[in-house]
Amino acid sequence: MPTLIVLAVLAVLLMITAQFWTEVLWFSHLGFEQVLWQEWGTRAVLFVLGFLVMAVPVWLMLRIAYRSRPIYAPVTPEQQNLDRYRESIEPLRRLVMIGAPIVLGVFAGMSVSGWWRNVLMWLNREPFGTADPEFGIDIGFFVFTLPVLRSVVSFLMTVVLISLVAALVTHYLYGGVQISGRSQRITRAARIQLSVLAALFVLLIGANYWLDRYSLMVGENERFAGASFADINANLPARTILAIIAVIIAVLFIVAAFRGSWLLPAVGVGVMILSGVVIGGIYPAIVQRFQVAPNAVEAESPFIQRNIDATLAAYGLEGLETQTYDAVTETEAGQLRDDSESTASIRLLDPNIVSPTFRQLQQNRQYYDFATTLAVDRYEIDGEKRDTVIAVRELNQDGLGPDQRTWVNDHTVYTHGFGAVAAYGNTVSRDGQPGFFEYGIPSIGEIGEYEERVYFGQNTPSYSIVGAPEGTDPWELDYPDDSAEQGQVNTTYEGDGGPEVNNLWRKLLFAIRMGSEQILFSDRVNEESQILYDRDPHERVSKVAPYLTLDARAYPAIVDMDGDESTPKDLVWIVDAYTTTNEYPYSARESLEDATTDALTDELGGVVVGPAPEQVNYIRNSVKAVVNAYDGEVTLYEWDQEDPILQTWKNVFPDHISPMEEISGDLMSHLRYPEDLFKVQRELLSRYHVTDAASFYSGGNFWNIPNDPTAGSANVPQPPYYLTMQMPEQESAEFSLTSSFIPGGQTDRNILTGFLAVDSETGNEPGQVREGYGQLRLLELPSDVTVPGPGQVQNTFNSNPTISTELNLLQQGGSQVLHGNLLTLPVGGGLLYVQPVYVQASAGTQYPLLQYVLVAFGEEIGFAPTLTEALDQVFGGDSGAEGGDADIAEEVPPEPAPDGDGAEQPDDGATPDAPATPDSPDTEEPGGLEAAQRLNASLREAEQAMQDAQEAMSAGDWAGYGEAQERLTEALNDAVAAQREISGQPESGPIDPPDPGDTATEAPDDGS
Repeated sequence: MPTLIVLAVLAVLLMITAQFWTEVLWFSHLGFEQVLWQEWGTRAVLFVLGFLVMAVPVWLMLRIAYRSRPIYAPVTPEQQNLDRYRESIEPLRRLVMIGAPIVLGVFAGMSVSGWWRNVLMWLNREPFGTADPEFGIDIGFFVFTLPVLRSVVSFLMTVVLISLVAALVTHYLYGGVQISGRSQRITRAARIQLSVLAALFVLLIGANYWLDRYSLMVGENERFAGASFADINANLPARTILAIIAVIIAVLFIVAAFRGSWLLPAVGVGVMILSGVVIGGIYPAIVQRFQVAPNAVEAESPFIQRNIDATLAAYGLEGLETQTYDAVTETEAGQLRDDSESTASIRLLDPNIVSPTFRQLQQNRQYYDFATTLAVDRYEIDGEKRDTVIAVRELNQDGLGPDQRTWVNDHTVYTHGFGAVAAYGNTVSRDGQPGFFEYGIPSIGEIGEYEERVYFGQNTPSYSIVGAPEGTDPWELDYPDDSAEQGQVNTTYEGDGGPEVNNLWRKLLFAIRMGSEQILFSDRVNEESQILYDRDPHERVSKVAPYLTLDARAYPAIVDMDGDESTPKDLVWIVDAYTTTNEYPYSARESLEDATTDALTDELGGVVVGPAPEQVNYIRNSVKAVVNAYDGEVTLYEWDQEDPILQTWKNVFPDHISPMEEISGDLMSHLRYPEDLFKVQRELLSRYHVTDAASFYSGGNFWNIPNDPTAGSANVPQPPYYLTMQMPEQESAEFSLTSSFIPGGQTDRNILTGFLAVDSETGNEPGQVREGYGQLRLLELPSDVTVPGPGQVQNTFNSNPTISTELNLLQQGGSQVLHGNLLTLPVGGGLLYVQPVYVQASAGTQYPLLQYVLVAFGEEIGFAPTLTEALDQVFGGDSGAEGGDADIAEEVPPEPAPDGDGAEQPDDGATPDAPATPDSPDTEEPGGLEAAQRLNASLREAEQAMQDAQEAMSAGDWAGYGEAQERLTEALNDAVAAQREISGQPESGPIDPPDPGDTATEAPDDGS
């Protein structure tokens, strides 16, 4: 048995060592070992302090109470009963008196060790430079000092209370305190000990009352955050009075300890309880009921104004530019001429829909995949900055067959993804496919040479073991190549992405950590091996910077990190990181989870990660984190140089955050305004666009964020959208993040009340942010102007007879219609809505292709195969501007050569069609490109035939109507045949011609 116990202890120690030391190796490899040692060291010190502060007083009080027990106690029935208890516990007395304090100390130490962030912030605090409006104290006191003081006082109250109870029980058990009926007897030693402990406890209650005075500034009442009229004029003095009473009572307990009577402190305790009820509860309620409620606006306005000012400052909304936008709803020819830059940049490619298209055309092999929601960025192509939809071709081992899922394959062969795919955001190819300007394996296109191997990303194996001695045949699958031996090119990892696994000790540790004994015995784990794990960008950043809260989205970019054009670029993941607190005086609290939840939350796999409290009332985008997709290097760049919370953490970790000056120009051009911060700000601006206290109190002009009209019956907010656009009075169109507002309250009226955009263009100067970045602009629509909101516009699109008829015909032709994101732009003196419409097969091989564009301005609607045509329909036949799809190229770029070397892009400025890849549809198999083109042509012929039929019927030309119906039937039969060929379905009979009387159908049931 002893041998088994020893072995079990050794096994546990080995497992703990494996977890501990592998973490040390991971952090050391990244150069962030100080984070680990600082956290663990601080936790250890706090644990010891918590253990000692709890265990020592409890042990000491037990010891004093026992040693001061009376030697001779009167024999009473009560004491006779207690004698039996004393006899039964006596054999365990020593164990209890030592063991109980130790157990309590362990729990206390564990609790106190969780304060490590607050303690480090307090010890290294930086001032905010702004005073609170009530006490005139720097806000840093509330953020850094007050939480620590409250924690310490609460902890000490617990220690004293437990010590008091322990001493009282011991004295009672051993006769120091006797209670017989109405008579009580207490020894002098017991009286002194208990009185001193009671005095300490009451003093701590007084300290708690005193700290409550400051906590009122970060509290909340029914209508706003911070102290109200009743708080300042009733609760604040009440807390002061109660603190003074507590000090007096503590003195009375000390006096009672030596005078022998507890009458005065007992009366004092009663007075304090009564005072707490009357002064701390009833009096503030009376003030609120009879002084504030009848004069609420006048009484609360100064404090509401404090709340408004603090909220705008805490959330970075002080610089908001607000303008009344008297939007027009009438249209005329040439109305968009002054907004041609915005219209040419309107994004037609919906990153939330086209992932299946990217997958079908560019996946290449089953073990690659793209994210469900793609990223929007901008790249300079031929000297012009273009909005882009980009995706990383990551490894997807779930695409392998069961017989391929071996330990060797999973952890040494299929180790990485390969390359990125990028398409123009504002145009597509002639058949609705994305206009790729970066594609293929290896990559061909306009971005230039870059390291394409993706070892670190959002979809990677739990761990991979890479590296091999020089001269060893490579065994990692790099990319497929039909001209290579075995149809694939292999590689050996040459980066420095993880800890080395080059000796037996490390093999043993990682085998235990990963639960894989194969690490110990595989020949592929050698003296050159590295182990890559914790590979998700969010996970890596959150581990090296546990004090930051991370944006839910990590987006990829291909950038020149070193500013040297002669070296290859890097594929990196960019993560926006925030500093937050919940202790900013008078600022409104906001739940990060609630504010950032929208129609895309599920696709992103979460909202916010990091140590953020459940609610915050201060947030700053203080850090831009960059994770290299090849070697996993994490770089934290300082973004907000004035944030005192970040400066505080820089004092803790002085060498971990790189200055903004080290950001290269190319990386700078791909940074952007973060989504989650914008979502929080727009949620607050739905109320805090009202900056007058009296109007804020009434709440009559509060707004709501509209639900996403493309989400069907799901009541989820519409997400903000990135696009290049120009706000009124803005000098040029810039990359922006936008959202809209509708009326607040309980109304279901869906009209536009406001439009918010933030300038997201960071510029391309090394280490220098472009002037204007982060500028929030809010357009407020007058109450006498009625502009349809997103819900109204979507309803108009769905219920329009022409649109619904044509989309229903597409559905009947074996296709499925998908409505893309509904974009809103302030152009032409009004507000323009643009929505791409995608079509995909309803069964078989499914991937959406852009076929139509819906446009709305006021009451006018456009519906056409291109944005340019749809705009012209709305604006009198000539909008005065063109969309990015005005000139769709006819050329198709050549296929990549078998050896992976593709031909050059056509240098004519045209947008290429999607290149063929091994998994792309071709003309020799069902679902081929030729069939897709025939389907699109047939649908357009059907559309024209329907228009001709309606015009003939309106004119009473029944011969022309019959001819148009015949053309419609023929076009639909051709479309059905093409669709069946795409999906590989057997041919069937032709479609019967439509009933001439059936000129309108219901809107398509597409979830809109």
